[in-house]
Amino acid sequence: MEPNKNPLQPSISLVTENGTSIAEFSVFGGSVTNLSLFENNLIPRPSVADPPAVVFGSVLAPWPNRLEDGTFSFSGKTHRYGPLDPEQNVNHGLILRSALEYEVGDSEITFFHRFTAADFGFEIDLQFGYRLTKIGFEGWAKAKNLGASSAPFAIGFHPYFHIPGKAKLSASVTKAFVTNSRMLPVDTKEIQSLEIALPDTSKLDNGYFGENWKVMVEGEEFSFEITQRNLNHLMLYRPSPSLFVDGSEGIAIEPQSAPANAFNTELEKHLIQPGETKDFWFQIRMLG
Repeated sequence: MEPNKNPLQPSISLVTENGTSIAEFSVFGGSVTNLSLFENNLIPRPSVADPPAVVFGSVLAPWPNRLEDGTFSFSGKTHRYGPLDPEQNVNHGLILRSALEYEVGDSEITFFHRFTAADFGFEIDLQFGYRLTKIGFEGWAKAKNLGASSAPFAIGFHPYFHIPGKAKLSASVTKAFVTNSRMLPVDTKEIQSLEIALPDTSKLDNGYFGENWKVMVEGEEFSFEITQRNLNHLMLYRPSPSLFVDGSEGIAIEPQSAPANAFNTELEKHLIQPGETKDFWFQIRMLG
């Protein structure tokens, strides 16, 4: 199947045969803009006129989260990006507002983007997508280095979830990041695990790490679990006011392959060798 190159198509839908699961996407940044699994609305549609401005469901590449001063240095060269936010960071990579090519199958969608020497400074072929499954929903990505030398790459996903009434979020993470006034990590602290009462926890914008972490949200309306592979970093964020068209409470649960500002603090951990492909995956499974 040839990729669809029509940037005027704003929304694409997937529906299971029995119609109990529905997913909707925007071509801009490959965003997840609506998700109902087995008639449970996990991701209501956005209420904001400009969803990329709040990173609604977007894919974050070639780095997730913040990049200090919009710069990093590699192999003797400084790379600079913009625009800078009020804290003088560049947030969430380079494709938030890109109209991506895509393919649609019966129950899955694949998006395509190629980073070039002109826009990123490195040649990276990125494919990512989503599929409705018998137990829920999957997201995946593959990044291949097309260049002749090693290249930095990291990725994150930014879905906002409806909080299902009174709920508890638990995560099997082992480190919490300590940040400065610019929301850049400056230290970590060891933790045993994480439990958060929702929606009681009104302020939340924190990063965590855990090998093969798992997140469980147990609520009055429904419960679900998120697992991942090669996305060992986790961001949790509570938007205020609501970003959903129904006005309900929400939380961003963001699987990421790197922490904020990783290209300035641990770049060697996020290099792809020439010809190498790195894979990333997460799954949402309904629990009831």
